[in-house]
Parts: sequence; C-alpha cells; structure tokens
Amino acid sequence: MTVLHTVLSTYAETHRVLARRRDELETDLIRALDDGDSALTDSLHEALGTASAMVWINTEAHFLLVFAQFESLVTELAATAIETGRRHPDAAARRAWQVLYDRARQSVQALPFLDRMALLLDKGDSAYQAIRDIYQKRNHVAHGSPLSEMIDVMELAEQLQAIAARLQEPR
Repeated sequence: MTVLHTVLSTYAETHRVLARRRDELETDLIRALDDGDSALTDSLHEALGTASAMVWINTEAHFLLVFAQFESLVTELAATAIETGRRHPDAAARRAWQVLYDRARQSVQALPFLDRMALLLDKGDSAYQAIRDIYQKRNHVAHGSPLSEMIDVMELAEQLQAIAARLQEPR
C-alpha cells in the first residue's frame, strides 16, 4: 500500500473543496428560494446536483484507488504464500501448493481476488468477511453501478490498513 498516503491526501483535499462548493450552492439556493428568484433557483438547483454528483464520484474513485492498493498487497502476499507452500515438507501439502503455482504461473492475478485472500485468511475469519463485503462494493463501482450509500474513504483505509498489517504478521 505504497502510495496510500498520497491517495488519501488527494482524496481529503478534493473532498473538502467539492463539499465546500456543494454547501455554498445549498446556501445560495436557500436564499434564491427565499427571494422567489425562480430562474436563479433553477440554475442553482442544477449546479447543486452537479456538485453533489462530483462529491460521490470523487468518493467512488478514491474508494477504488484505496482498494487497489490493498489488492496489490494481497497479490504480493499470495505469491509469497504460494512460493513458500511449494517448499512445504509434507508432500501432500506441497502438491496442493504446486497446483496453485501451476494455475498462477502466468500471474498470481489470474487467481480470483477472493481466492488470493483465502490463501491468506480463513474464509470464516471476520477480516475475510469484511474484505468480501468491501470487494462486492468495489465490483459494483468498478462495473458502473453507483454506491447505494456514501463510503467514508478514510475509515475504509484505516480498516484495510489494519487488515494489511495483520496479513503481514509473521506466521
């Protein structure tokens, strides 16, 4: 998660600017409604819609960027796990890891993301469940569906960093 700090700094700044503009437009719209200025009201209502959409798009874009950093780490750790497993002293375990190695020979990324996660965490683990849920949201956004509720990108980053730290602990 090497560029995460930069991604989060960029998100915080763009979110602050966009949210402030949206709030200013809301204030202006209320004044225009109070003044009965229908032409200005229509214009401000449209601008407010655009500003609100920009806040959502910014959040979704940075959500994807933050998750991509985590996914990159998972890929790296899964590759290490496969390579380590291929040297397992137990022949049966070693053969299973060899099968995974053969499947991933072109690229560990050829393995589905949740399979890479399952190499690192038990599927029953609460961290695995959390990642699965986040990954489902990531897929919705990445494939063009908007989020149904706003995500706190900073909170998400903290959650992913905690799980990343756990994945990197010696075993």
